[in-house]
Amino acid sequence: MVRAAESSGMRNLYIHVGPPKTGTSAVQQLCRTRPDLPVLYPQVGLWADGSHHNLVFNFFGHAARPELVAEDSAAQFARIAALAAADDRDLLISSESLAGLDVGAFIRALLGHLGQGWAPQILFACREHFEWVASLYNQSVKDPVLREQQRPGAYLRASARRFCIMPMLERLSATGFPVRVVSYHPAADFVPRFLRAIGIGEAEQLPVERRNISLGVVGLVAMLAVKQVLAEPEEIERHLRALRGMKGLFASAPLIFDHESMAAVEPIFAEDRTRLAQAHGVLLPTVELATREDQFFLTQSDFDQLTSRFAPLGPQAEAISLALLSFVRA
Repeated sequence: MVRAAESSGMRNLYIHVGPPKTGTSAVQQLCRTRPDLPVLYPQVGLWADGSHHNLVFNFFGHAARPELVAEDSAAQFARIAALAAADDRDLLISSESLAGLDVGAFIRALLGHLGQGWAPQILFACREHFEWVASLYNQSVKDPVLREQQRPGAYLRASARRFCIMPMLERLSATGFPVRVVSYHPAADFVPRFLRAIGIGEAEQLPVERRNISLGVVGLVAMLAVKQVLAEPEEIERHLRALRGMKGLFASAPLIFDHESMAAVEPIFAEDRTRLAQAHGVLLPTVELATREDQFFLTQSDFDQLTSRFAPLGPQAEAISLALLSFVRA
């Protein structure tokens, strides 16, 4: 594999901003575990999942997450610059947390340590809106630190404009640095396509591991009910562990939004799709609303299985069972 070089002789500084739930974890894990790739992925400021969240959170002073390893960001940048100076490859930094932060300030600070000879480029992946919001909702329910308690339809209605893609791209373009958009679709070959975008020409030959897999419907309903009763992240995590080994716990969840909520926000998403195609030539898939049925519910068998797993965990089991009961459909 040969590194793609700029005709000007500049080295590429790729800043992958995600956003979340667009294949970022698979990209990060692969880059973290393959130091032989023709792009430098510095082992500085890494999160457990392989992202550069520690680098980003330290730079912006975000200390809320308990996983943060506090460190001086200037020292982290200096270490990255030293690694880059001893190498001739392009440089990749990947953190989906950057999507909602001042990416321009981050890039300028990093360039201040790297010096001359770098051509920054922001990399952004986009995903079909309903599928993307469903995955984001799933992650917010699965994460024990986040306090998501809304049902899917309410979450969709509340977040529709927040997850329009073009406003995000316009904010990124306002930094003055080039923005490259990669479609998440088809998902099966997203990682190789992303890697080709950063000059890795034989990406199809690299093994890709699925990471950060979503909860299936039963697991998702279970954790939503748990969060409606419990507040402590440790207790929420304990209840998630109680579900381990349950068939179908982690799976690609089918449609979780009710038809009325989807119909209410579709005009917003349709306008965003049109603008994205016009500005960046990216055509996202569309969803046929008339044929979709809400599958966010439990059967009686699901309910019985969940209550049996939660029963030994303490006095809150009865309250969780009552919360679960509201999701049972005959």
